Amino acid sequence: MHRIAFATALFFLATGFTTCDQFQEVPIKSADDGPPTVFNGIWQRDVSDGNGQWRELRLNGGVDIDYTATPGEQMLAVGGGVDGDGLHIARVIAISDFQCCKGHLCSGVQHRQFVDEERQDPPSQVAGTMVSNGIWGYIDVDVPVCPAGSTYGRYGFNWHTEAIDFFGTWGVANGGTIHYQFGAI
Repeated sequence: MHRIAFATALFFLATGFTTCDQFQEVPIKSADDGPPTVFNGIWQRDVSDGNGQWRELRLNGGVDIDYTATPGEQMLAVGGGVDGDGLHIARVIAISDFQCCKGHLCSGVQHRQFVDEERQDPPSQVAGTMVSNGIWGYIDVDVPVCPAGSTYGRYGFNWHTEAIDFFGTWGVANGGTIHYQFGAI
């Protein structure tokens, strides 16, 4: 097999995976090797140095991420895939839920869905066509604003990533959950 191992994909993510040059150009093969390798992570904006550079905070390493953040943290839920035959689509799908409260009275839970689909569509998708072996995408993890006079009761963000190669073979991996702690209501 000509796949990049999962550990290698995690290495790419940890060493500057946000640049496209971390992937390689590969030819689409005439037969499928199997499903793409899928990965997820959380990146955080580091504002301590004044530059606001993004840094890797957590990688899933094959298990769901469960992270508790504080309000004001700026994060990205990152997902992608790698396939030795070339990757056609990487899709990051997330759902967040939040609740606003006034004192002990809380509104119903509100849900929001987000999708980031990144794809490569070469003019010819036949064997021998050169394509990238990997694609990544991300979704901003933002806490919605509650109305004036209200506080947050809860906020949760869950995501997973789907990767599809040029043969239509899918790979799917759960990203995990990001919770915000707002204190007692």
